[in-house]
Formats: sequence, structure tokens, C-alpha cells
Amino acid sequence: MQGESEQEPPRSSTPQVAQKPRGLRAADASLLGLGTQMMSEVAAGVLLGLGADYLLDTKNRWVVVGSIVGVVVAMWTLIRVAMRLQRADPMLRKGGAGGPRAKERQP
Repeated sequence: MQGESEQEPPRSSTPQVAQKPRGLRAADASLLGLGTQMMSEVAAGVLLGLGADYLLDTKNRWVVVGSIVGVVVAMWTLIRVAMRLQRADPMLRKGGAGGPRAKERQP
């Protein structure tokens, strides 16, 4: 019994591949929130237009105006978030990882 040593379990020759985490990640939740916000901005414009049409007794004039305003506000939100992400991530600045200056940044 002295000559016996603990044997290690056999190792697999194939490397272990990390699995993707399941469920929502932070980026997915952030984009889901952005989509919900944009949808609610357009819906708010349409609802305000419907209310204005009802109060002013007009036929769908303010719904069109409200929907256009809602889309413009939603696009402004998208641009604002994209600019904030671009400032936060240095890889998105000046062409990203494969841009024209990629060779200059490599050490």
C-alpha cells in the first residue's frame, strides 16, 4: 500500500469551451430598455395627437403631427445614447478595431 499513489483522473485532449451565460446580460437589458423607451416616446406622441384631435375637433391632423414629433424624439434619444456609448468605449472611436488607424494603435 505504500507504493500506491493517488491517480489523477484522465484529462481530455480537447480544450474546455466556455459556455455563454444564459439569461439577460447588461448589454441586452440596456438595449431592451432603449427599445422600450423609443416605443413609448412614439406612442406618447400619437396619444397626445389623438387627445388634441378630440379636444380641437379636428380629423387626424394632430395625430400626424404627434407621431412625427414622437419619431423625432425617439431618434434623438437613439443618437444621444449612441454618442454616449461612443465616448465610453475607446474601440468605437476613430474607426474601431479594424479602422484605418488600427495599425498605429497596436503595440
